[in-house]
Amino acid sequence: MRKQIINENFKETKLKYFLEFNPYSKKALDMAVDLNKLYEKRKNLLDQNQWFKKRNLEDLLSDYNSLAEKKEGINEHINSLSNLLTNRKSRFQEIKKQIKSKLNPLILISKNQKKLRREKIIVETKITIINLDIAKQKKLQQTNNKELENAQEIISRFKNINLKRNLEVIESLGFQINQLENDLSSLNEKKNKVESKIKPFIEELEKSEKLLSNAKNDLIKATDFKDKLNNSNSYERKIIHNACRNEFADDQPGRVINKNRNLIQKLERDILKLKNRLVSISEKYSKNIESLIIDGNNLSYQNNEFVGIEPLISLTKNINNKYNITVVFDSDIRSILKIDDYGINSRFSKDVKIHIVATNQKADETILDLASNNQSIYVISNDRYIDYLDKEVVTNERFIRHEIIDNRILIHDLDINIEWN
Repeated sequence: MRKQIINENFKETKLKYFLEFNPYSKKALDMAVDLNKLYEKRKNLLDQNQWFKKRNLEDLLSDYNSLAEKKEGINEHINSLSNLLTNRKSRFQEIKKQIKSKLNPLILISKNQKKLRREKIIVETKITIINLDIAKQKKLQQTNNKELENAQEIISRFKNINLKRNLEVIESLGFQINQLENDLSSLNEKKNKVESKIKPFIEELEKSEKLLSNAKNDLIKATDFKDKLNNSNSYERKIIHNACRNEFADDQPGRVINKNRNLIQKLERDILKLKNRLVSISEKYSKNIESLIIDGNNLSYQNNEFVGIEPLISLTKNINNKYNITVVFDSDIRSILKIDDYGINSRFSKDVKIHIVATNQKADETILDLASNNQSIYVISNDRYIDYLDKEVVTNERFIRHEIIDNRILIHDLDINIEWN
């Protein structure tokens, strides 16, 4: 049982870490909740329409009128019984007054007294029957009142349903559901991708935290053994050493303490590294990137040597179906490549925007301005832009770094590792 509880706790821990370190988990969960609400709303309206179509107002009013007539009949019957009960009780009291005491033997012989006593029993029985009948009618009255109330609610509900409006809302909900289903599907793809990246780290984190918990418990037990040794005689110490050996395969509590202290320090360092790595992955995938502004000149060098625009061509071909891409060049790219603007543009896909700044101008400010004031636009460049600290994109650090080495382009934030020729 204890093992099962521990396993359940670690399952909860895993879920907690996926929610904490996967930037899409909470969004997907919230979106799924919203989608279920829309499903429920649509279902309720569809059920409401089905209920409406099976009924008509004339029948509902007829049912209500029948119940109302029944109510009148019950009320009249109760009033009649109540009047009869009053009369019977009045007669019962009259009889009681006429009946003489049984203590006088002569009275028992009186025919009149015998008759009165018989009548008393009959009237008393009738009173009981009338009371039972009234109780029965009152139960029928309660049931009838509830049925009338329910019938009135049904009529009100029927009158309040606007079938045409419901159909319009159902249609609107259908569009919302389709949109949200598509959004959730897209979001789940991102979530699953991140999950596959962080899963090994979370599993290692769980393992390390479990080992840390065990090490801390062992440290407490070993410390307890050591404290007991300090307050015991030789016979007791022997027992304590044996107990320590049985627990830890080592009869010296001091060694066990040192071993677990070192292990705790190591595990705490490992856990910190794992969490930092998970934060790094989370930050990487939490970027909402729709458009990329590429520093063209910056991506034309390998080891400080100009290698042409082939790396850019390979890169843009790889990512132009995922992002809106604009490549910005310094004006000197024309003289470096010895081709004109048309020649440069023709080397890239038509989906890629190419911009070459005016003669004798650098591309830096143009790149930063194109990316400013839009949180979904990032700049691919290794430039630090220290001359433009006032630019919004610099302030918010919306930069993606790259590496070009051994004829490969590496952009870790975009999971890019491709060759160029």
